[in-house]
Amino acid sequence: MLMFPQVTTVKEAQHIISATKFGAIRNGTRSAPPARYLPGFTGLPFTQVLDKSLTLWENLNNQAAIIIQIESLEAIQNLDAILTECGKDIDAVWLGALDVRVSMSLPDPFSASPGGQEPEWISAMEMYEQVLRKHGMPSAGMALAIAGVEPMKRNGEGKAFLVPAVDAVDLVLNTVKVLGQAREMFSSKG
Repeated sequence: MLMFPQVTTVKEAQHIISATKFGAIRNGTRSAPPARYLPGFTGLPFTQVLDKSLTLWENLNNQAAIIIQIESLEAIQNLDAILTECGKDIDAVWLGALDVRVSMSLPDPFSASPGGQEPEWISAMEMYEQVLRKHGMPSAGMALAIAGVEPMKRNGEGKAFLVPAVDAVDLVLNTVKVLGQAREMFSSKG
């Protein structure tokens, strides 16, 4: 699986696909090292069976899942063109919602005055979802367990790829908990 952030234009998507694929026939510019011929070394795992009707390079190209991250309003506006031109080589689209909100100068949805209901935000999300449906493209994103069972289920619904946990978030939350316990335990007396 290969995930590429900040994809905004067709040209960027074409470059990503080219750099990811082997062979000019697929517009690939990825170097084909000889070690790829050593099973289990840098090619397919020992447990994965090659499709004998395809070349090794076609097998490897099919194995690489490409997920692009859309992280600005401009990228949402260009998504239809990106998927029209490159959709056959893209496996899912990840919406970087917080980055999109920043690009739109909207407040952080987790701040003291959270957003998410602004008309321009709703319009952008409708456009994003409409383009995915038009192209039959699955989405990807976070469905964090820490949010609780129902939010996790809602956020993960229909995703082709999702992240259920983020080590940094868990680390910070655990550290905050431990610091609170330490403050109680070792508070200064008088």
